[in-house]
Amino acid sequence: MLVLSVVELVALALVTGLLLYFYRGPGVDREVMLLIFCCWYLAFSGTLLLPMDLACVSGYDDEKKKEEAPCAQPIKQAWLWVYWSTFLLAWVVLPLYLDYLRSGAFTALDKLKDAGRVNMISYGLGLVAGVCLVIYLLAQGNGFRFLVGLQLFGNTYGLLIIIVLMGNGLVEIPRTLWQYSEPETYLRLLRYRATCVDNDLYDAKVTLEGCVADARAAARDVVRMHREAPSETMQLKSYMRMLIVDIQSFLVTLPEDEYGRLRTSALAGAPAGVSVLHRSPGRSSSEEADIVAAFGQAEGQPGDTRRASWMPASASPPPREQTEKSLAELNRRFLAARTRVQVIQTRWDVLVSYVRWVEELAKHRNQKAVNSASASSPEAEAAPVVLGKYVLCGRALKIDDSAIIRLWAKYGHQPFFRSLAVLAGILSALVFWSEAMAAFPILSPFGAILDAVSTANFDDGEDEGSETGQAENPDSGPSAGVQILALLPLLYMSVATYRSLFKFKMVDLFHLQPRGSVATALVFNSTYLIRLQFPLCYNYLLLLGYDDAKHTGFITYLMHRMDAVPILGFNFSVYGGLCLVLIAAFSFFRLHARILDSLGLEHEEMSIAGDEEEEDRVEEGRALLRRAQRAQSRRANTAVSLEEGKDSASATARLLR
Repeated sequence: MLVLSVVELVALALVTGLLLYFYRGPGVDREVMLLIFCCWYLAFSGTLLLPMDLACVSGYDDEKKKEEAPCAQPIKQAWLWVYWSTFLLAWVVLPLYLDYLRSGAFTALDKLKDAGRVNMISYGLGLVAGVCLVIYLLAQGNGFRFLVGLQLFGNTYGLLIIIVLMGNGLVEIPRTLWQYSEPETYLRLLRYRATCVDNDLYDAKVTLEGCVADARAAARDVVRMHREAPSETMQLKSYMRMLIVDIQSFLVTLPEDEYGRLRTSALAGAPAGVSVLHRSPGRSSSEEADIVAAFGQAEGQPGDTRRASWMPASASPPPREQTEKSLAELNRRFLAARTRVQVIQTRWDVLVSYVRWVEELAKHRNQKAVNSASASSPEAEAAPVVLGKYVLCGRALKIDDSAIIRLWAKYGHQPFFRSLAVLAGILSALVFWSEAMAAFPILSPFGAILDAVSTANFDDGEDEGSETGQAENPDSGPSAGVQILALLPLLYMSVATYRSLFKFKMVDLFHLQPRGSVATALVFNSTYLIRLQFPLCYNYLLLLGYDDAKHTGFITYLMHRMDAVPILGFNFSVYGGLCLVLIAAFSFFRLHARILDSLGLEHEEMSIAGDEEEEDRVEEGRALLRRAQRAQSRRANTAVSLEEGKDSASATARLLR
């Protein structure tokens, strides 16, 4: 058991590192990544600690004998350390740091004050809810202790979220695997989604352009105010310069073929193409001229009311008095707009690359049809898919043996993913049954299996103890079996829950995007990973039978019983599982998509059969993706040409020497 536990913890560190490498965006600092790694490792560790706990106490019916088990104290200390460290991170450190990152203030101290102010409001609302909970408990005749109340609040809050996330994940995992086993069907779905992503990207660009226009107007106001009162607006002018530098630093990283007009407008007007990014404060020109030139508004020229070609006539607001608070709010809006553009642009780029791979799979599954289509289709020649190129964590991995790829696409891809889909469907069905029967733990298949293995473990220990004097002391071999069997269902439930959390797209600022997740998204998801791990463990204990002594580990010292707060006279073990099953049915029949359709709102879900409107959107997505693939090819060819030009110039210089 000890060796297995060490192997699991080391493997968890490797998996956590790979996940962060997969989701990390290019602009995330190493300090942030170190914090997120610690948070994710602690969040995932509960999934491993609970099976260790159950294996430690397997076969023991007496509480005193559990306490005397060799692994009792290490497990207890591990639970205490993980619980309270993650509690502090989830409810104090990470929320404060998230609001610090989102703050528009220009100094670290002001950012910290702003974050503290926002969190105090949240804590105040939580205090009001806590007072109501205390009054309710006292009215029900239950006692109240402070630490128990904190645990009760955190567990209840997490369980309500888990009901939604797990119910959706248990349906979507088998469905996604089955869809991916049919590349043609999955490609149709990706093309449908491409139109939604393209619309989101357009909206994000418009929002960013509005922020740039407001910053240009604010720059004119600051210049005017500084000329009227130079000594009183020095700090304001400095903040305005910082904002312009941030805007320009971001704009120069965007693709010129997609953001050319915005970049030209924001960087226009600087003498000889020199912007404020390339000037030092010690240069001779005034900072007022720097601010104006950086945004293409050459103040002092009579009648200069220029606007960018993309800007509507109402985009130039009248002059106004700028303050530190107004500039901080403008900076906050820009940070949010920048983050949204980064996330959706990366999502679009990943989608374009992913469609290439799915198109390649579909092509090799239907080789004859694709050959005849490619011979007559100029689109296929305009955006060729290079055989044997995979996208892994944002890097191209070339594989020379194209025959293996063709064989896999034709004979291995569909059986493999369909087998995974069937396996995931069976596991989901077992979890649904166990959740629905949580009030009757004897009907849980997971509890029955663990009970049988634990009993066999205990009987083996008694047989050996009759000869060696070690009765009722389970051996490490059978305990390892209990640990593995307890881990598998919990691991699948964790994957279903966390997958839904990572793919939650309600707010783009907090959506985890492969190869493009920003710091705010990583911190936000870390917060909820930590908040959900102990409620998830408690939910798993309900499936095994919370009142069964053989299945109750040392985690119960930390988890207060949820039936202390009954709702409508029923315990959580009754209504919690039924609500999860209802959420799963809601996801299975795509009722949310039908509701959005009835309201006329856009969404990314589509039916397999499709109607005329959906077919039009699929064709529109196909055209958008083809155009984007050609643009990616042009950018790649340009980068290669520039690199070859640099190498050639370097070689020529060496020859001239």
